[in-house]
Amino acid sequence: MTEPLKEFGDQVAAALKEDAIRTEIVRGELILWVKREAVVRVLIFLRDDSRCLFKVLVDLCGVDYPDRPERFEVVYNLLSLKHNRRIRVKVATDESEPVPSVTGVYSAAGWYEREFQACGIPFKERGKIFVRNLEILRRLWTEDQVDGEVDGYVFHRAAMAPKPVQRPRPPVLIGGYVDVVLRRVARYGDGWLTYFYTPDSFRVAWAKIRTFAEEAGRDPDGLRNVSQLPICVAPSFEDADRRIRDFIGRYFDVAPWSQSTPDSAIRGTPAQCAEQLAAHLEAGVQHIVLVPDGYRQDQLEAIAHEVLPRLRSSGEDAPPGARPVPA
Repeated sequence: MTEPLKEFGDQVAAALKEDAIRTEIVRGELILWVKREAVVRVLIFLRDDSRCLFKVLVDLCGVDYPDRPERFEVVYNLLSLKHNRRIRVKVATDESEPVPSVTGVYSAAGWYEREFQACGIPFKERGKIFVRNLEILRRLWTEDQVDGEVDGYVFHRAAMAPKPVQRPRPPVLIGGYVDVVLRRVARYGDGWLTYFYTPDSFRVAWAKIRTFAEEAGRDPDGLRNVSQLPICVAPSFEDADRRIRDFIGRYFDVAPWSQSTPDSAIRGTPAQCAEQLAAHLEAGVQHIVLVPDGYRQDQLEAIAHEVLPRLRSSGEDAPPGARPVPA
């Protein structure tokens, strides 16, 4: 088995030329390392070349190795039904260099209805499937052995090891926009993870979640929230506004049916950014994950040394437990 895989890997690497870094075989799986900027070209080749025909993106995931200079691996697991073959494509990157989106190559890399269809998941049943799978996962986290049957798959004395460090289990934050998802947060989650909301939009949605939690017989004060916000620190508001909107337009998908908007961006001078962050804290945000413009190192330094000290100096009125977390 190893020799045919090696031969196929050599053929692929030769066809990709400088876009390929190396191939290796680990535990019987062919792994192809490629350059970060070439990943879209590589995946198009693997999808369309007659020798490959990797038409299915099985999953897309990431791994963090903190001790490495390029600490992150982005991993694409591909399947060729035509040739009954798998390949694992890997890209290495660091905290400052983004990896291009591949949703234009594989729709399954995104989250619209057509992308659920591409994976064979009934779009209208995704919520029920999520709740069911979450319950199974919680049982695996907290029970030694789990029995059950899902979609024709029977599991008997299934176990997860090692168990999570958090006891009895890790907290589960559920993301989403519409009321049916906010009810799901209130009933099944430990909190809400949101994305590019203005303070006013956040305040309204968080109030709904708290109300839904009370209706479900849960203590709303036991829920937490995390808000993701883009940020650009610049000499002027106008410069920051132009840069962050360009960044959002190139790297993010703002769903038209949601309250997510580029207007949520923290942008401007350090003082303006601190003032805008304070408005989110006053709206009830407990934790903020900042997404720096272009993932640039100088933005991280500006946030740490110029924005956050200003926010702390005026933080007497911030809600208990509220804190920004630069990404």
